[in-house]
Amino acid sequence: MLLALVDAGQPRQEAYVWVQRNAMKAFHGEGVFLELLLADREIRELLSEETIRAQLKLPHALAHCGAIIDRALEER
Repeated sequence: MLLALVDAGQPRQEAYVWVQRNAMKAFHGEGVFLELLLADREIRELLSEETIRAQLKLPHALAHCGAIIDRALEER
């Protein structure tokens, strides 16, 4: 979500704050992360519902898992 906001032109630190505030609400039981993101006015000004939903789909989240694991396991 952070990178989608940055790609849409939001400065990284502000994008982090926007995502984090919704993540913390979800963590504290104040809603579901996806629904909170979709209801966030500032995020919705930059990202469509389709884009937000796509960021949270499992294939997107795991797209680079193999490379990350390979890098972590490679001998140095």
